Amino acid sequence: MLVKNVNFGKATAKITVETKVQDKVADGQKYGEETIAESTVEIVAPNGKIVTDASKATIIGERSIVGKAETQGSEVAEEINNTIKEMEQELLNQETEEVSEVEVAEKIIEDAGNAEKLMTKEEIKEWKKGYNNLVNEGGEGYIPHKVNKEDYDWAVMTLAKNENGSVKENETEIAISQQPYIDGPADEKPIYRALGIDQEGNEYEVKWEVVDYWQALEDESEMCDWDSPAEVEAI
Repeated sequence: MLVKNVNFGKATAKITVETKVQDKVADGQKYGEETIAESTVEIVAPNGKIVTDASKATIIGERSIVGKAETQGSEVAEEINNTIKEMEQELLNQETEEVSEVEVAEKIIEDAGNAEKLMTKEEIKEWKKGYNNLVNEGGEGYIPHKVNKEDYDWAVMTLAKNENGSVKENETEIAISQQPYIDGPADEKPIYRALGIDQEGNEYEVKWEVVDYWQALEDESEMCDWDSPAEVEAI
């Protein structure tokens, strides 16, 4: 919470700005939280009594108005509102945390249920239209939220990419959906394999060749050039 005072004629405008957390909602679905700032301007008389309050100051002609109080000079209201903006920004810079893509992806998968029964965006659009006509008689009313296949595929890819990284093949980004594992006969130069997925849900097998000096390495993360697979094959 921040508090600042601004002169308001013979009185004082006491500005208080606080933050609160509220749900972030899109298409009827909660997908995280956000921090917002709320302001209160109290007009305090010389005797210390609070005369009135409002969320901001307004200007009418050359007068500055807060709630039921007013004073001459539009610059007073401008100073109050500018101070509010500065205080809000200061607080939000300190407290606002953006919801990460990973958190959004986890929420989508949690809400999706049975992935095999997911509809595409266009199919859901038609389903919503039919539902609204049947249940709400074509008017306004509640329509259940459904996760679409495109968002689900994006979520799966996002989580896989966050866990194991990704590679590019012909400008297509492929998220590695499992920990790469070593494969091949014990007496030959091995390769690493892993499954991958793109944003449209297509699956791939990805192969990497080990570096020439692989036998001297103890750190498996150095075994291959993980950004440059030897082969990417659609499954």
